[in-house]
Amino acid sequence: MISATYGHGTHNDFVLIFDPENKLNLNANQIKRICDRNLGIGSDGLIKIIKQNQSWFMDHYNADGTQAEMCGNGIRVVARYLTDSGHQPSGIYPINTRDGRKFLSVPQVGDISVNMGKVSLVSGDVCAGHLGSIWHCLYDGKRSGLLVPFVECFDSCAECVFFISGIALNIVTGKQIGRAHV
Repeated sequence: MISATYGHGTHNDFVLIFDPENKLNLNANQIKRICDRNLGIGSDGLIKIIKQNQSWFMDHYNADGTQAEMCGNGIRVVARYLTDSGHQPSGIYPINTRDGRKFLSVPQVGDISVNMGKVSLVSGDVCAGHLGSIWHCLYDGKRSGLLVPFVECFDSCAECVFFISGIALNIVTGKQIGRAHV
């Protein structure tokens, strides 16, 4: 039996497995089954929390079982788990990811912030589509990166079609930056 915790951050949910000694080996099919919303626990991904060389490591997998480099919401969920469970005191501390070391500011209670590092956008056309609409987007160029289309209005993501698989889609609506909704 596997002991796991369920956590969510900004509408992304994760199955967390605290495995500091990295003894649990899950294959892609097992992760996919755990994350399945109909037959498993159901989540956007699975994160194993590992201790490597005296540092925490976020071993993150997408719901389809593929490895992910980084997730801002996921790393904040990991930090809250570590602090609330007494494994790491509140304050500023690093968590290693496949995208490198990220530093987080973790108060005892309240919002957690993470330094995601420098963003460099990919030039050229990157597109996303929904119900026959095609949007030009910003994309940070990472394998498990961020795709940002700017649209007039958007009602539902239930039928989104993505031209790049494994990418986090953040839709920005509204004409003025001060009134944008993500």
